[in-house]
Amino acid sequence: MKMDILLLDDEHSGIAALTSLLKKHCSHQIGKIEAASSIEEAITLIKKNSFEIAFLDIQLSKGSGFDLVAALSENCKIIFVTAFSQHALQAIKMGAFEYLLKPIDPLELSASVQKCYLARKQQPEQYLTVKAKGITVPILQSSIIYLKAKGPYAEIYTEERGVFTIAQTLKDVQGKLNHYFIRTHKSYLVNSSFIEGYNQKNLFLKNNLCFNISRLGLQQLQQFYGS
Repeated sequence: MKMDILLLDDEHSGIAALTSLLKKHCSHQIGKIEAASSIEEAITLIKKNSFEIAFLDIQLSKGSGFDLVAALSENCKIIFVTAFSQHALQAIKMGAFEYLLKPIDPLELSASVQKCYLARKQQPEQYLTVKAKGITVPILQSSIIYLKAKGPYAEIYTEERGVFTIAQTLKDVQGKLNHYFIRTHKSYLVNSSFIEGYNQKNLFLKNNLCFNISRLGLQQLQQFYGS
């Protein structure tokens, strides 16, 4: 699965250069790229998105990339980007996954992204717990094909364990799932791992499944795949 990226740099040229390098050398590993020119703007993006990698410039006109670390998820890999080498020790203390010097070397960038990708694959599986016949059942999120709204309930369709019905709305459940689940329609929440393709009106999944896409759902898909 592709990784979503956050860029923090108060210089437009820095954002443009890094974005171009990522798309040219790491396109098969990255998903959408969101950019911020200030700490405040970055925090707003963090509240709305789940990022796997954050590229943080250290010296900003207001504050430092170090100031954003506390706002990031513990699962987000931090790569500091700077023109100065003297910040390396502090970056390590702040939990830096990598430290890149400007101008960025494409090979070093590609290696850093690959390292993040491999580290993410080694993370433990994520579960969604549901109540079924009086017991709590853990369901691997990666095994969920899609979820369907059914009034005040939601139906969870899994790859091997059948269907589970829970007394929660899709909106409630979505907050418990990782960001690889896309709300493609008011009635459907789909695991992107099972998506085979889509057009303006329809979404095609593995196992010959086909669902309608709403206008907002199409926008969500285009944003997720960076298209």
